[in-house]
Amino acid sequence: MAFLPGGDRLPAGQRPDQRYRPPPPSLKAGGQAGILRARQVIISGTPDGLFVYDGTPAAGTLIASIAAAKGTDSYGNAYVEGVVAYNDVGWYVQVNDSTISFNSLTSPLPQGPEIQWTGSGFAELQVGSGITSGAGDQECGLNIYSSATSPTGVAGVAVAGTMFLSEQTSAPSTPTSGGVLYVNSAGDLYYLGPSGTSTKIADA
Repeated sequence: MAFLPGGDRLPAGQRPDQRYRPPPPSLKAGGQAGILRARQVIISGTPDGLFVYDGTPAAGTLIASIAAAKGTDSYGNAYVEGVVAYNDVGWYVQVNDSTISFNSLTSPLPQGPEIQWTGSGFAELQVGSGITSGAGDQECGLNIYSSATSPTGVAGVAVAGTMFLSEQTSAPSTPTSGGVLYVNSAGDLYYLGPSGTSTKIADA
């Protein structure tokens, strides 16, 4: 181990001219500079949470929060549990457990959520079962309901481009309204309505 003036140490086998000296930061970390630099940050207690504001913390400037339970911050901003991002009119996107929710703090959303792809390449939205064990594919689905409190029927699905239907080893459950398109194990396309009758639409 080599020593330099001032008590600095060099790793074994490294020459003084090989030492990397990064430029000093314009502001050193600390409360006065508003910079926190750490390997681990632990937040605990009741209530606990991490809150991010747009500019000066105040009513209406909360843009993100991480909290175990819903509540109100010190500036009167309501927040919900989970990992949440807010806009300036109270709409929010919430990740809580295994659910992603689009909602509003004050009133129902005037329009549904929108997922956009702004890149120039191929865009794809995948829904997977998350099951990695067992033989073959596991059934999963993307359902669009007309009501969050009573999802009794599919309101409708609009598809632009190509819709891929994977083969099903058995017929899906009978819908209470609307209808279901599915492909059986032989590759035939069927329609299943509320009556429980499956009608073949096209052969494989």
